[in-house]
Amino acid sequence: MGKGAAVLLRSMTTSIVLLFVSLGCSGDDASDTTPERIESGDSALTDTADTSTPVGVPMETSDTGMASATGSTGGTGDTGGAGSTGDTGSFSDLDGDGLGDAAEVALGTDPGNPDTDGDGYLDGDEITEGKDPIDATSVIYVGGWPYLSDKSSLVDPGFGVPPSFGSPAPRIQMTDAFGDTVDTWDFVNPSTPIYLNVVAAWCLPCVDLDRWAAGEAGTVFEGLWPNVRSAVSSGDLVWITVVAEGASMGTVTPAGAADYDANYVQGRWPVLADEGGALPRWSALAAWPTGLLLNPDHTLADVGNQDPRSYLEVLDDLDPTL
Repeated sequence: MGKGAAVLLRSMTTSIVLLFVSLGCSGDDASDTTPERIESGDSALTDTADTSTPVGVPMETSDTGMASATGSTGGTGDTGGAGSTGDTGSFSDLDGDGLGDAAEVALGTDPGNPDTDGDGYLDGDEITEGKDPIDATSVIYVGGWPYLSDKSSLVDPGFGVPPSFGSPAPRIQMTDAFGDTVDTWDFVNPSTPIYLNVVAAWCLPCVDLDRWAAGEAGTVFEGLWPNVRSAVSSGDLVWITVVAEGASMGTVTPAGAADYDANYVQGRWPVLADEGGALPRWSALAAWPTGLLLNPDHTLADVGNQDPRSYLEVLDDLDPTL
């Protein structure tokens, strides 16, 4: 176990652990859900992880089905003449927004401005997603999340393929707190890892970890992982919360994700509703929270699902790399 986790475990009294137990936070034996560890040559995990029980809340098992990752892969699509300037067959895109100059004139967008309405999204991307590039209130994501135009190099193995370190993680498309279907492929870029905090809305450590990442003082994680916290604030680490169980220990809904966001995150990063329980099943989640670390190319780097490693070890190992 890393230094940060050790400090946390020493500093927290048994009263906290007893509190979680007294609140009915016990679940099935973790040994029943232990995933098979599939090694790859370029794994971000160490083989010397401490297997002592970390601070966390055992999950409640559920009969909810597994969600599947579906949908199109984006691209520039049919932009109503974006690829042609007329009978010459040539293509001109002066501002590089993926929308041809002739199409820009026809649509009323500015051929010299890649984001005519100044809403943070390229004109061509807005056309692809059915948005209005001359209306600043018509946006791809209300939360202002990034959008990846070209997803052609990404591979979706689906949730039916077991986790394998260094291999592509499933494409995650879930409803966020604003009602938009968020695609985790849109967060892929050459240099920024992605941390998925998989939580239950009733889980106190889950809530505290998100409050800590949001910069709040007074959580049980105070003083830990300073580089992680700074990277979340600066955007050098993408932090995404996935609510996979509701406040009443049942299926989460988009409204439940919106409540979680309003209470703890306030729009700082996406809060997604895993209505089908896809991520807990795929990661063999044995305790809340579970941490899933993805490399910048959306391949799996680390899993903290309680056994043999928890989210504490994942964050311990991640902190010095940021």
